[in-house]
Order: sequence, then C-alpha cells, then structure tokens
Amino acid sequence: MKLLIIFAISAVLLQYHFAPGHPLFDEYDSSSDQESPIKTVLPVELSKHYQLLGKSFNLGTFSVVEKAQIKNTKIKVAIKITNKKKTKDPELKEGLEKIIERARKEAEILINLPRHPNIVQFKELIETKEDIYLVMEYVSGVTVHEYLGGKKLDEDTARVIFKPVVEALKHCHDNGIVHRDLKTENVIIDGSNNHIKLIDFGFATNLTGGVLLDGYLCAKIFAAPEAIDSEKSGSKYDGFKSDIWQLGAFLYELVCGSLIKRASLGKEKLLFPPELRLTKGVKDLLLNILEIDPDKRFTLDEIMKHDWMKTRGSNTQSG
Repeated sequence: MKLLIIFAISAVLLQYHFAPGHPLFDEYDSSSDQESPIKTVLPVELSKHYQLLGKSFNLGTFSVVEKAQIKNTKIKVAIKITNKKKTKDPELKEGLEKIIERARKEAEILINLPRHPNIVQFKELIETKEDIYLVMEYVSGVTVHEYLGGKKLDEDTARVIFKPVVEALKHCHDNGIVHRDLKTENVIIDGSNNHIKLIDFGFATNLTGGVLLDGYLCAKIFAAPEAIDSEKSGSKYDGFKSDIWQLGAFLYELVCGSLIKRASLGKEKLLFPPELRLTKGVKDLLLNILEIDPDKRFTLDEIMKHDWMKTRGSNTQSG
C-alpha cells in the first residue's frame, strides 16, 4: 500500500463515517512507511513540540515530507519542508519561488478557515532563513485518482465519495473561499478513519466582497469554460460557480472513469459517450452541474437536494 501524506484542514465531527470493512476503505493501511534516508533537524521552534519518526519521502525537487508526532499527545503529523535556497538556476529559482508563495498562501487560507471533517487540518507554518515548514494533519491513504485507476465506479460508491466533497466545498464557499483546483488528485481516501478529505489549497482565493476572477491557475482540462474564456478575453467570472463546474468534472470522472473531453461539450449541454450506461438521475445531475452558462449552473444547495444524492442502492441503468 502506498502511504500518502497530505495537507489542509480537518475537524472532529464525523459526518461521513463508514463502518469498518466498507469496500471503499478495507484495502488501506499504513504498513509501508519508508525509512528516511535524510537526516532532518528541526528548528528550535518546532523541535520543542514535534518529534521526527524517521520516515519521509521527497516531494518534488525542493521539498521533503517528514512523518512526526506531537510530543505531549503522540498524535501523528506531517511536516513539509521546503528549502528556500536550494538552487541558483534562474529558471528553477522561479519555480521554487512559486512553490514557496503557494505554501504561504495555503497557510494563510487554512489558518482562517474553520475546521471541517472533510478538509485536512493545517496546524502551523514556521519560516527560517533557510527553510519553510508546514505542519499538517497526517493522513494515510490514496487519492481518488489513484483509487479509480482509470476505471469508473458504480454510482453508490461514487455517491459515498461525492457527498463529503460537496460538503467540504460548501464549507469553503460559506467562508468566502474558492478552491480553484478541485480534481480527483486533490481528494484523499483516508484509510485510518474512513474519511474523504479535500486537500491542496495552494491556488485557493478569498473572494469575500463579491470579487471576481480572471484567468485560471489549474490545468486547462479542469478549468470551467468561463475561466478559459477569461484567459483569452480578459473578462471576469464568478469563482464560486467555476468551482461548481470542477465539482461536476469530479463527479463525471467518478462515474465515467475518464476526464471530460472538450469535444463532448455541446453548445447547450454535456454529451455523454454512447457506450456508458448511467442512470437518468446521475445524468440529470451532471447536465445541471456541467452547464456551460454559469448563471444556469446548479448551486451547491441544489446539488445536495437532487434526488440522486439521496438515492442509495438503486443503480438501474438507463439506455
């Protein structure tokens, strides 16, 4: 099993707790931690409170993630360490500066976001002259993208994953935060306590006060149509509605096993691949979330009230 350490904000209330042995979770454990080849020494500000456990993995060119625990409680945490002076190459330095800025931005967003059980918990950020340290909740599991493995899920299993993601996104929006990079790679199946967790707030933005966005930060394939148009025309768009489009693309991948192809988008509605056999309920929900016109697109409340969201064990396929 692959161990994944991830970052964001969490809470205590278990709104979506699944019984042990649920097929979505029973294959995950934390037995495959790797011994760290790197000898990390924490700064005094962190070493007072955290103890390294000698397990780590590299996260790209500039960062390493260390498994640690809080000394007085033994609660596991993940400490992401980025060296701020690792390269003098101008091109690599520009990339490093973006990584550091994303880390600072993520910390700023999450420290002010109230806790939620489906958003991973941020604990603290410490900067020294050489490094930046992000201390986050430790979670063992896999991303939804890895869990899918290019295959589609039955609709009941898809619903188990989708509902808590909707709840997590609604919590963000209710607090004025747009995620801007919602995709299966940024949702974790946490095998230790059977939670679904939304992660990676490096592109997130606070849009309180009716602020509109321009352009997009995520990969183009995940961007809403109005965000792509904005990149070309310089027009502004509603980031909350754009997040909902990404939520629809997330659900599409769950039940279809593939990303939305731009060619599958008609002028007025989504066109489903003919070989797929989906229920009328999920088709209707997808058509309303993946509405080209953001003003006609479903809201999060409308998504939660949709019949498909309440249905379980009724996967009669449509033609």
